[in-house]
Amino acid sequence: MINLFLIPFMQHLTCSVIPSIFEPCGLTQVTKQDMEDTFQPPFRSCVLDGNVASVMCSYNQVNGKPTCADPNLLSGVIRGEWKLNGYIVSDCDSVYEFFNGQHYTKTPEEAAATQYWQVWISIAGDS
Repeated sequence: MINLFLIPFMQHLTCSVIPSIFEPCGLTQVTKQDMEDTFQPPFRSCVLDGNVASVMCSYNQVNGKPTCADPNLLSGVIRGEWKLNGYIVSDCDSVYEFFNGQHYTKTPEEAAATQYWQVWISIAGDS
């Protein structure tokens, strides 16, 4: 007998729709007010009201940082302000985009390490 468990899951935090429309590699500039008033409320509601068990950060970059490598977003907002009691996963292309699309890192290994380190920090609670 196979036991399957379903968990509430939220994906593509944050601003993931903007790059597909306006920018080729997901390089987006968003004001703090737009982030808090427009882009974050649906995600905040999923975590606070929907009690999701998992959040997927998006492949894109917001204000110079990939969302999956942004300690302020992962630790400060998702785990800190919103008190996510679950896990954070990366989008399937995020590590690839760190290196190839966004040139955020110098090597593919550094891209993988950056992703790993930021997710670990968000789990451990260190910043």
